[in-house]
Amino acid sequence: KIVLMVRDPRDALYSMWQWQQHNEQYSPSIPFVEYLASPFYGGPISIIDMLWLHLRSWLSLRGDESRQVYVLRF
Repeated sequence: KIVLMVRDPRDALYSMWQWQQHNEQYSPSIPFVEYLASPFYGGPISIIDMLWLHLRSWLSLRGDESRQVYVLRF
């Protein structure tokens, strides 16, 4: 059995933006929308796309009938 705990993606992204500004990884002058489009830790994929890839990868396991996947949203 798999339990996937999923936070509201909008809240998770906004919280991460604020956290990284506080820790001086991003300038406070960078708008939220621009932050979302920036590379995920210098990689070839944006921050927002990385979150969607992560969630879709886990949710794809629901199609496998041999596994029980429970999604807990908070």
